[in-house]
Amino acid sequence: MSECRERCNGSRDQRLDSHRPRHQCADDTSAPTCTSKNGDQIAKFTAGELTSGGSKSADILLSDDGGCTNLCSPGEIAFDQGGNLWVTNEDANTVVEYAKDQLTSSGKPAPTVTLSSAVFDAPWGAVFDTSGNLVVMNYSDGTIAKFTSQQLKASGAPVPEVSVTGSNI
Repeated sequence: MSECRERCNGSRDQRLDSHRPRHQCADDTSAPTCTSKNGDQIAKFTAGELTSGGSKSADILLSDDGGCTNLCSPGEIAFDQGGNLWVTNEDANTVVEYAKDQLTSSGKPAPTVTLSSAVFDAPWGAVFDTSGNLVVMNYSDGTIAKFTSQQLKASGAPVPEVSVTGSNI
């Protein structure tokens, strides 16, 4: 959680840091999940939480460990076919995976997989294709890289199967 938010509110709670909430998608239970860049956190809401306006608290809140190693300016999030959550970390130039069972309670879990490919330069967008391959787009240079489902099974610095660059991307 950001230092600013702690100073302003004086405590940690289940509310998403509202400095810059962004990027949401739905998991297999249609529970909206959001990231907050400045708060280095991921918030998951129950489907019923967002049926009306007002102040809402997240059902589950994942935070960085304080060293900007797990969640460091999280950008896009995507769920793979197994329900695991993948997060792009813009400032750390990584993409991390949280296993489905890590998404059941709040905390500061360590990712189960961390990718740190040399092609990452502020990774931003993330989406899975129908074959389970992860496609990542960099914010800074527009490079699009595809990693095979086999490359996603362990931490490391994989070379993308396909990498596309260009001034018109």
